[in-house]
Amino acid sequence: MIGSKPVGVPVLRLITNTIYTPTWIPGLSLDGGIEYTGIRAARGRLLPDGSQIDLPGFVTVDLGLRYRLPFGYPGLTLRAQARNVGNAFAWTVNSAEALDYQAPRAFRLVLTSEF
Repeated sequence: MIGSKPVGVPVLRLITNTIYTPTWIPGLSLDGGIEYTGIRAARGRLLPDGSQIDLPGFVTVDLGLRYRLPFGYPGLTLRAQARNVGNAFAWTVNSAEALDYQAPRAFRLVLTSEF
């Protein structure tokens, strides 16, 4: 580390998740999550003015639901999820100073079974 901030480590990172299970629909649960990743250094080397190159912070929101199916094979659960709902674009960086981008909005549907 040459600069004052380690590469790829955000100044602040906040993650919150919640699950809500309505009583009027047995087997259903709704969930949501918000993640904030703060400013982080993109490069260890200092600029001529003595500062580091910083990447801006960003927020992502995830939403989902689970429904335990009351029919068919016991223990079947259907899961639907929307990741990065706001389609936030941001660069991410690792300790080798390689840049990548935050995954765009994505949807998935999964059927799982207990055994």
